[in-house]
Amino acid sequence: MLCHKCGNNIVEDHEFCGKCGVKKTESHIEQIKSINEEKNKQEGFGGWLALLAFGVFISPIIEVFYYFTELDAFGFDAYSLGGSTVAIIASAWLIYLMVKKKKSFKKWFLIINVIGSVLLIMIFIYDGEYGEDTIKQVLYTIVWSLYLWKSKRAKNTFIKS
Repeated sequence: MLCHKCGNNIVEDHEFCGKCGVKKTESHIEQIKSINEEKNKQEGFGGWLALLAFGVFISPIIEVFYYFTELDAFGFDAYSLGGSTVAIIASAWLIYLMVKKKKSFKKWFLIINVIGSVLLIMIFIYDGEYGEDTIKQVLYTIVWSLYLWKSKRAKNTFIKS
């Protein structure tokens, strides 16, 4: 920040100019606060949120791929078709909420992923299948839900009603 009298650079945490000794004015202090607030305000799809956004965007593509792979291998399965359809619709809903930066994205992300985790746990208990996928899903849900609720970037990004 520059001194309004002599133009010398004033150290941010100093109250007076080191060259001419003039006291910083309130406008200087407000200017510094404004700059600091702008530096600390994180928003948008940067940082770790970009990684989450990528995962949310790619999930319906992966679900479609898995559905057609399973369809070719095992033939028509109404349960797989229904589950895949619901997963694709849920993913599309999350993408919409994320792109629109809706506050409700965090809530829906948690709801959809908890339901997915519970269903995988039930399948694992009943059939003994998808053990590794179940662990991945539960960890994914825990880690990203905590991130969404604790991150400054997520709080400043998902602000629209």
